[in-house]
Amino acid sequence: MRQLIAFAIVLSATVANLSPASAQSARKSAPPIAFIDPLAATCFARSYSAEHMRSHPRQKVTDIAFIYRPMLVIDGVETAQWTADNFTTSVNMAIAVKVRGGSPAPMLGFGYCQPTSRDKLDCGIDEDGGQFSLRRTKNGYLLENPDRLLVMPASSNHDDTTPSVTIARGDDHAEFLVKPAKGGICDAKYPSVDPADWN
Repeated sequence: MRQLIAFAIVLSATVANLSPASAQSARKSAPPIAFIDPLAATCFARSYSAEHMRSHPRQKVTDIAFIYRPMLVIDGVETAQWTADNFTTSVNMAIAVKVRGGSPAPMLGFGYCQPTSRDKLDCGIDEDGGQFSLRRTKNGYLLENPDRLLVMPASSNHDDTTPSVTIARGDDHAEFLVKPAKGGICDAKYPSVDPADWN
């Protein structure tokens, strides 16, 4: 799954520029992937208050987001995740995280998700970054961390000298209740990466 990392995810105006009739036709031919509309940018996020952080001293994560965008940039080419000719039930996504005492820029984990039901996605972060699930509940969306998640600085090339952050379940990170959101950490910038850097 190494090549899944070698892209920057960007917002696209492609869908917005369709005529109403063609946009409606495209949407009818794009079934949801669990609760994700493959043609719409989606973000589920949580920012913890200072009071919450004081009462959870072991918690490193101050902000977290699950981000899906319908367009990817792979090898410099903007590419739709979904087309009528190339439908897949998996989606590429990113996890963006800010940590206590860390950089103001989010740490990132790139990966993929597969639906296991209408209400649940099972996901993995590339480069052995860990597994997690995102599940729709009556109170919001629950990002469940069964073991640990590994995130890297946006400028990382995954070499041995690049600092990473491990979000361990045992450090008060078993789950995060996230909700649909816009702005803030949802607008995390992802780098353009030369695939040769990852070979």
